[in-house]
Amino acid sequence: MAHKESLFYSEAEGKIPEPINLKQLIQGRKLKEISATPEEIADFLNYFDRVFIFGLDDGEIESLALIKSEKVKDTLFCSSDGPAIQALAMIGHSDAGISMEILLKETGLQKSLECQFSDAFFKKHLKKGSENFIQGVGISK
Repeated sequence: MAHKESLFYSEAEGKIPEPINLKQLIQGRKLKEISATPEEIADFLNYFDRVFIFGLDDGEIESLALIKSEKVKDTLFCSSDGPAIQALAMIGHSDAGISMEILLKETGLQKSLECQFSDAFFKKHLKKGSENFIQGVGISK
């Protein structure tokens, strides 16, 4: 997933900039690549019902599978996707998440953000995920 998730649109440049060369950064040992096994992904997918899982993309699924399997520790999951944030809470790892707003504040890069990047949005979806878990909504039975 590291190679698929490395493009973004730059409003300042008015185009998609040169891709971040994650492969080169991984080979240069500046980044560590961790992949979920097929079994870890299957375990994650089987935990949820088909309707809920349909809202998650491949990168979110692999990241959350790694968190659920506890293969990664001391790592924070940052997303602006409501269902992905809910899934984090539904697997019992709300503490492993951080909003883009807080992440930027902690690194000293404060700027005005759209709603889905706010800490309020993140917390709202963590709460919804916790409620889903308690009620069994979205979880395979």
